[in-house]
Parts: sequence; structure tokens; C-alpha cells
Amino acid sequence: MELTPTLITLIVTTIELMVCLYCAVVLWRQRKGMPDHSRLVLALGAAHCVLTSLLKYRSLITSPTQTIYHEVLQPAHLSLGMLSVLLILAYAVAVVRPEWFRSWRSTLVFFSPGVLFMGVYWITPSWTHLYSFSDIQANIGEVNVLIRAVQFFVIVGYCIFLLFRMVNIRETGVGSLWVRNYILGTLGLLTLVTLFSYFHFYILHYTHQICVAVFYAYWTYYELTERVYTTPSNLSSSVVERTDEMQQNTDYRRFINFDERVSSLKLFTQQGISRDDLCRIMGTDRTTFSRIISEQSGCKNMSDYLNRKRLDYAAQLMREHPDYSISAILSDSGFSSRSNFYRLFSERFGMSPTDYQQLQ
Repeated sequence: MELTPTLITLIVTTIELMVCLYCAVVLWRQRKGMPDHSRLVLALGAAHCVLTSLLKYRSLITSPTQTIYHEVLQPAHLSLGMLSVLLILAYAVAVVRPEWFRSWRSTLVFFSPGVLFMGVYWITPSWTHLYSFSDIQANIGEVNVLIRAVQFFVIVGYCIFLLFRMVNIRETGVGSLWVRNYILGTLGLLTLVTLFSYFHFYILHYTHQICVAVFYAYWTYYELTERVYTTPSNLSSSVVERTDEMQQNTDYRRFINFDERVSSLKLFTQQGISRDDLCRIMGTDRTTFSRIISEQSGCKNMSDYLNRKRLDYAAQLMREHPDYSISAILSDSGFSSRSNFYRLFSERFGMSPTDYQQLQ
């Protein structure tokens, strides 16, 4: 069977449809009882992708011999793309500023540029057909072409402006790693959707659809399993209690995954490992990292945690390799100071490393 553009479009669209439909259903069913609207907003974003996939099916059925991407800057595609961009960025706002979505006026402000552009598309009787970037350049003097050519830059710039105005990491407590990952993912999607809006390259369309499926699958998993929720003061006590329990469970899972990785990779043996390195491994900011370490490990701080791992590993080496010298053991286990090693080992095991080794 020959892989024609139409067949590839059908396959990729089916993948996007199934993944986004699953994400939308799961998020919608588990939206209740949450302290913010993040699951609802993310579900709407995934449902929007389901809608666009169904519209692509319709185009394939009505015009089986013509690819749905035969034009660039199509008003219908631009409207759907704008709404997708706004919903993706709306999820970030729902996470870092949950109180912001409690006002319909604020929601209207957020979506007003997209509504404005879509209104222009609906009331305009005819549009110049554009089939390549060269056509855009040749007709840029026409108002309808100019509006379409600049609209993505206006929308993206407006959303970024709103995010910078509303998002303060220190105030909201949202981890910097979360912000970095979400911004990188969003910028990647924005880059792809902008490129395939201006250039007639099939590979851009297919790559964008697969990336959309991966994007919603990843953030749905994160929302349902890893997310730590902020708790506004005006929520009921039952919701607050549930949020506290969810956060404790999330902290526990994070610590277990982190501890397993530290142990399996023997990261504690690296003398140059920093707090920032460990924060990136856990996926949190410094404040959250310190809190999880103290609450979940029983250690006072990061140094105490690392030293305990080193001491346990040193004792393991003594049991498995009784012929090793103390100098080799303290070096292999990550200690840089002999006196510090002797002091901490005696405190933990009640005897010196030499005595412990002789008992093995």
C-alpha cells in the first residue's frame, strides 16, 4: 500500500484523535472536587483537538483526492489554531493563578483577541486564496492577507504579556521546573503551528499532530499523578483536607522516585553534586525539595540525607569487600574528609569504621 499524503494524514489524525479523546474523557471525569479549574481547562483543550481531528476527517471524506492542507493561512484553520493556543496557555494560568478563572470578565479578557479575529473572519464575505508563502508575499498589501499574516504574532504576544503579568513563581509556589517544561512544550507547539500556517510542508502538519498528542498525554499524566495543588483560602474545609492528602501522596511518590534514582545511579557518591542538581532530578524548586526531604526521609536537610546514603553504602562495601581499605571505602562512598567520615559513621552505627569492618 502506497503511503500517500491523504493516507498519512488519516493515520496521524487517528492517533491524535484517540489520544486526545482519552485525555479529555479522563480529565473531565476527574474534574470534580479539585481546588482549581486546571483539569477542566486541560480537558477542554484536549476536546478541542478532538474537534479539529473530526473536521479533518470530514475534509478527507468530502474531498478524498485533495489534501486538507492545500492552502496556507486559511481562516478556518487559523480560527481553530488560535483557540488551541489560547486553551494551552489558559491551562498554565489555571495552575499558577487558580483564582483568576473565577471571574467571567477575566476569562473574556483572556479570550477576547481570539474572539475578535474569529469575528472578523465570520463577517468578511471573501478571502484571497493563498497556496504558498510566495502568495502571501505577493498579496501582503491586501487587508485580508495582512490580518491573517500578523494574527498569530498578535495572539502569542498578547498571551505571553498576560502570563508575565499574572505569573509570579515566588507568590504562587509553582516549581520552576514545571514552568520551564510547560513553556518549552508550549513554545514548541506554537512554533510548529505558526510554521505550518505559513508554509505548505506536509511534515510540519504531521509533526504538529503527533506533538499535540504527546503534549496532552504528558500533561494529563502529570495533572492526575504528579501535580501539587495550591489551596485558595475560600475553599471548603473538605476540599482543603483532600488537597492536603493529595499533596502528601504526591510528595511521597516524588520522594520514592527520587530516592530510587539517587540509589540506582549512586548519585550520593558524587562529591560535586549540588542542591540544584537534586532539585532537577526531583522536579521541584528548592523550597519544595527541602520540605519533601525533611518530611519524607526523616533527615534534617539535604546534607543529612546524602550522608546517610553514603554511610549505608560504606557499610555495604565493608560487608561485601572486607579486604577494602578504609581510605578506599570513604572515597568510593563519596566522603572527602576522613575525620568527618569517622565521626558520622560512629554516630550512626555506634562504632568506628575499623571496628565495624573487623566484625565482618
